Amino acid sequence: MDTKYMLVKTLFDYLRKSDLYYCIIGKPVHEKTESVNDIDLILSSASISKLETLLKKLAQDVGARILKNERYGFLSYHLILADTNKMTILKIDVWTKLHWKGLDWLRVDDVLKNRNKVNGVYFVSPVDLGVIWIVKELLHNETIRPHHHESLQGLVSLYSEEIHNICSHYFGKKATSLMLYMVNSNKDTSMKWIKLSFVIKQFCGNPIRTIVTFMSYLLKSLKPRGIFIVLLGPDGSGKTTLAKAAMQTLGKDVFRGTHYIHGRFGLIPRLGKFRRKKGRHKSGDNGFHKPHSRLRAIGYILYYIVDYAIAKPYLFWLRLKGKFVVADRYYYDYLLQPQWSRLPVEVFWFLYPLVPKPDLVVCLECPPQTIYDRKPELSIQEISRQQERSREIRQRLPNAITIRTDVDVEEANVKLCTNVLERLGAEVKLDEE
Repeated sequence: MDTKYMLVKTLFDYLRKSDLYYCIIGKPVHEKTESVNDIDLILSSASISKLETLLKKLAQDVGARILKNERYGFLSYHLILADTNKMTILKIDVWTKLHWKGLDWLRVDDVLKNRNKVNGVYFVSPVDLGVIWIVKELLHNETIRPHHHESLQGLVSLYSEEIHNICSHYFGKKATSLMLYMVNSNKDTSMKWIKLSFVIKQFCGNPIRTIVTFMSYLLKSLKPRGIFIVLLGPDGSGKTTLAKAAMQTLGKDVFRGTHYIHGRFGLIPRLGKFRRKKGRHKSGDNGFHKPHSRLRAIGYILYYIVDYAIAKPYLFWLRLKGKFVVADRYYYDYLLQPQWSRLPVEVFWFLYPLVPKPDLVVCLECPPQTIYDRKPELSIQEISRQQERSREIRQRLPNAITIRTDVDVEEANVKLCTNVLERLGAEVKLDEE
């Protein structure tokens, strides 16, 4: 049995036995499929403690850990089941408020009153499901994703009047008619007018509450939801392999996509574009680059530090959007790579405050001979030198860890993903038996 399918089945069993006041967003088929990515629950704020008690018992039963991440009107629990070589993550999203920018587009209490019981588990009613999918797709995603088209059109054809009445209460009749047209015609239209109509209707209904709610949402939404990590180590230590494995494991189940950075952010042109071809720097045997002069190394880092400095807002935006940002060959490479060996260490650390700081720095450790066998571009002596520099950096950074890459890729990936998840949310402590 697939591990995630087992977790979903166990969760459903616990929900059947509980008195939790909830409902699941989606058609009642989740338990039948083994391709579940996450579970979406609608829950009243008063029931959060009951849900956590349920999840604690479930985690103890299956030997899992729970991580919790909280946002405005929304909670996210990650049920993590890991052994040495495999990690399975079930994401449980809990909606205590159905809103856009803090403004309600459907009342949670109304959805819970209309819920349907199927095989002992509560699901949202078909009418509310149609409303939720339409608004989430159009208002939040600004397009109807292909896998929802057919289901939405079926719901709208069956419950057109009911869905129209509910949406009209929050969006107005004209905006609702346009939204339903977009569903039926499978055509995308600019959402600006629909969003404006929604805000105006909310404001006219209660201007003071609308302003206060929106400001509260803004203040609570400035906390980044994504994570920025840097992989550090010589060529051949496994940076690219481990980065791809981690992005594949966490990119879909935990984060809202991934972003890969190799070296710099690329917001300013490379200095190589301003040099003539015959003046390009050449590497020697075993890929060893002749060190730049001290003056030239300082000139390079003074130029490229601008790229890092102006990238801070861009990186903040990526993390705000919930992206998993992974970088290798980052700023720290100025202390590792041989061509920068004459760069004064004091200059490196003096400029460091201008560099966007990662949430986690991962130093990859592997025997020099193993690295050389994988990628014989550097001598064993040079590999050893870079590893020693990497250890010096790790000792100076409070958020640095070491992961060995002379083990199976999955084992290293489990350790990396575990550390990333620990920095994403607070762990829910399980009750000791």
